[in-house]
Amino acid sequence: MQQIALANGVNAAYPGNSLSGNITYQRIGKFTAVPGGAVIKINYVHCIRFNVNDAITQNGITLPKGPQIIDLCIYFYTSNNGDYVQMPDGTKVQGYGWCTSTHVTNAPAAVYVKSAYTGTAASTDPRDFDFYVETGPYVGNPIITAATSAFWTPNYLDGSGAARPTNALRLPMASVMHSSNANYLSVNAGIV
Repeated sequence: MQQIALANGVNAAYPGNSLSGNITYQRIGKFTAVPGGAVIKINYVHCIRFNVNDAITQNGITLPKGPQIIDLCIYFYTSNNGDYVQMPDGTKVQGYGWCTSTHVTNAPAAVYVKSAYTGTAASTDPRDFDFYVETGPYVGNPIITAATSAFWTPNYLDGSGAARPTNALRLPMASVMHSSNANYLSVNAGIV
């Protein structure tokens, strides 16, 4: 097992920090895989509001809105050749996944998967899946690690944030901070 993990492990990526006081979207990387159950697990760790004086007073009293670490796990797999999620613009996302988020006071970040594949659904050509994470404000320097049975290309350049992806599949997310996990969001797309 250790050898398999080492062989399929991807070194940690460190995108530039986001110092924006607003919500931003970071493209964290691209998953390239053929249909048929290729799997990726991405771990995205960042802090929200890294100003210590937003977390505690100088006397050590905790403030309610303070910064925190968000530990987000993204699970994604490719579908078989004939299955896909049809997006409004006609593109096909031939895969599906979900996320879990460790958080305390802030809502978990949203995760979007964008795929520009418009070809024949039954083709065995590799598909590209771009992953975006909604972040902010002030997320510092995130750490991204991934393990996959296909190919992962981290994005080292998008520290300042990207535009919110249009016609992208928003993955459902559950909290791991309580015992009765429930999805925060249902998929808003047609599954074919």
